[in-house]
Amino acid sequence: DDEPCVWLDSTLQQSFIDYYSTCQEQQDLCYLTGKQTTVTELHPRKIRGEGDGTRLLSSNDEKNFTFRGRFKERGQAFSIGYEASQKIHDALKWIIRKQGESHNDLCVVTWESDMKPFPKPYASAEKIAQGAGDAPETELDSDEDPLDYDESESAQISDTNYVTAMAFNQALQGYKTNLSTTSHMVVMSLDSASSDSKGRLTITYFRELKTSEYLENIQYWHESCCWLHSYVKDKKRHSFEGMASLFDCAKALFGTESSTGFLNVGKDSPMRNMVFARLLPCILERKRIPLDFVRLAAQRASAPQRFKRHNWEMILAVACSMIRKHYLDTKKEDWKMALNPQSTNRSYLFGRLLAVADKVERSTFGESDGDRQTNAMRYMTVFSQRPAKIWQIIEKNLLPYLKKLKPGRRVYYNKLMDEITSMFSEGDFSSKDKLDERYLLGFHCQRFAMNQKKNNDTNNEVSNDTQNEEIEE
Repeated sequence: DDEPCVWLDSTLQQSFIDYYSTCQEQQDLCYLTGKQTTVTELHPRKIRGEGDGTRLLSSNDEKNFTFRGRFKERGQAFSIGYEASQKIHDALKWIIRKQGESHNDLCVVTWESDMKPFPKPYASAEKIAQGAGDAPETELDSDEDPLDYDESESAQISDTNYVTAMAFNQALQGYKTNLSTTSHMVVMSLDSASSDSKGRLTITYFRELKTSEYLENIQYWHESCCWLHSYVKDKKRHSFEGMASLFDCAKALFGTESSTGFLNVGKDSPMRNMVFARLLPCILERKRIPLDFVRLAAQRASAPQRFKRHNWEMILAVACSMIRKHYLDTKKEDWKMALNPQSTNRSYLFGRLLAVADKVERSTFGESDGDRQTNAMRYMTVFSQRPAKIWQIIEKNLLPYLKKLKPGRRVYYNKLMDEITSMFSEGDFSSKDKLDERYLLGFHCQRFAMNQKKNNDTNNEVSNDTQNEEIEE
């Protein structure tokens, strides 16, 4: 009674609710509460934001077949009390504005029962390890020139920002310390049927589970998909180990290069929403990655000539993550990021050979060559279809580049190709069968191993030069 602010006076609010209820004439059974009360046919809009004209609940269409053919009147099909409708919609609006994140028509909401901050299920391993897994996902600066940075291999090796498994696990362990015995997480995604912010709004995904299980599933997702990912930001190349965000997965699968040189999924494209809808269960319920996603990622990674180099690097890393998880789930094969020199898998070995050929030719490039593609990259698509035949062409074209190398490096690469070739089982090398997706794993692992060796050799040379200078002094 002593409340001076009218908008905070609960007795006044209840009085208005009681008055407004007496003004409503339509009485029926509320399907939510089970009570005979005032019902409504017009439910609130503006659920995802102020400009949202979609409705989550609707049964007022008497012209089409919303309820006709099964019920005589719409109230028989669907009946919600006015008060119950207001409560559930206001609660949904509040949680979306507080915990939701909207990307075009897609809205993803995650919240913990005690409203404590926890990582988003679609965040990258880097974000989670940095403690920013609960922050909104941000796009790279659109005005940044993706070509205005050092593309050389030495820069890619030295300018890295690895997120180790220890940092990732420590971040998740930190979240677990805030758990209570009754803590649980709710994840929900909403999407509209059309892009004009009108019509019907749909809950495309809803999952409620214990917070401890939620964190364990996120950890399993990034560990089972763990691969080396890189991206360009602030004119530098950054790298991390784990799995990319679902936004980057959508770009890798369906993105096209924009005028700024970055991969982008159009604002009106339903592909990003589809990627979220199909990959969220893989994260939160440990379901298998859709096979068509794995094949599409491998197909795009096998066509480097279609993309700028930094975009293709990102697509290749996402493809390797998906391929690794696919074979782990379906065949219990655990392919590591580290090179497996003992593997005799045909596709894996051909991928290693392709990486060596690419490395040999790229080692002879000068500043005038710029971002010119090697023969290995140009033949990559057909190589995956006819490896034995195309390898003969690549190997023949490789001879002049081998002659340009120093004798020691020439012997090293020839010996490496001979070692890889000798590991093929009888009949595998000459077989006309096409390669499976695992050749990309062999290609990426072999290339990274050679780059690491070059980086170590360079450091040793610098160290030896320093020691010689000290001796001379």
